[in-house]
Amino acid sequence: MRTTRGLSLDEIARSTNITMRYLQAIERGEFEKLPGGIYTRSYIRQYAQAAGADEAMLLDRCRAASAAAVK
Repeated sequence: MRTTRGLSLDEIARSTNITMRYLQAIERGEFEKLPGGIYTRSYIRQYAQAAGADEAMLLDRCRAASAAAVK
């Protein structure tokens, strides 16, 4: 993702105004650490666009993690 594009997490944080802890949670797949609701989707979309990641794949992983947590 971002590393292949030569981007640091700090650069992503500056360009998106998303705190480092939320960006780290996205990269680790720890979506439960995100604030929830529309903020989570927005943060994932912004991260994906800035890092060159697959937005749909990240959103699907987040939905799957949320569904698993409910069960």
